[in-house]
Amino acid sequence: YKGTSVLVGPYQAPLYYVSPGQLVAQLPYELPPNSSYPILVVANNQITVPDEVDIVNVQPGVAQFPDASLIAQHGNFSLVTSSNPAKRNEFLIMYLVGLGLTSPSVASGAPSPGTPPLGVPIVQPQVFVGDTQAEVAFYGLTPSGVGLYQINFKVPASAPLNTPLQVVVKQGEYTANVTTLTVAP
Repeated sequence: YKGTSVLVGPYQAPLYYVSPGQLVAQLPYELPPNSSYPILVVANNQITVPDEVDIVNVQPGVAQFPDASLIAQHGNFSLVTSSNPAKRNEFLIMYLVGLGLTSPSVASGAPSPGTPPLGVPIVQPQVFVGDTQAEVAFYGLTPSGVGLYQINFKVPASAPLNTPLQVVVKQGEYTANVTTLTVAP
């Protein structure tokens, strides 16, 4: 869809997906948080009526399947599934958006560093699996990815087995969408 663009404040937002019914754009990191900015969309040579978007420090969102189960990978990057389940004491990788500004900062639309120093969010997230806070080994922009964050966390040794457990990510005063994870023996 040539000619489609999104303008947020004074910045053109990087586009990741465009179809007749959906437009996915990255809100520019360069916008100072805790303010509202006008947003305009140009599509089919038509400009939308301006709308406002509020930019906050963080607003974590966890990748999930349609049934709200967590999209996660094992340490070998294979997908966590019912036939390849999570195990106690195993490190998993989850993917997120909205973890906010990082150090070092990474420009909108640019790949994150693939080698240290990696783009680490200024506000540290916490992960809870069931009622237990999980150990977090890494949180930050996915190396060489664009606008995608990851958290590498350890499934607690005490995680109940064979029942969907809530996975909750908290960052500052914000809580992400709640997902589920089933741990098998």
